[in-house]
Amino acid sequence: MNTQSAFFARITMLADVYDALCSKRCYKEPWHQERIFEYIMSERAKAFDPILVDIFTKHEKDIHQIRERYLNTPNFHQQNFLKN
Repeated sequence: MNTQSAFFARITMLADVYDALCSKRCYKEPWHQERIFEYIMSERAKAFDPILVDIFTKHEKDIHQIRERYLNTPNFHQQNFLKN
């Protein structure tokens, strides 16, 4: 895996974990934003790239607002998939 691919993989991993913790699943309730960011910070330089964690947490409010905006968009993921 080249360096650029590894970097994008680390971004995707962080975003995927954030989304999983925010989302309700059949086996768990969604976590509150504060708990999610505490967890992400606790895994800085362990499970997550420390530079990405710093950027991610710096933009916590923006990330939450973006998620909330698209969370209530009907079939958001399906619409975007069909357009490509």
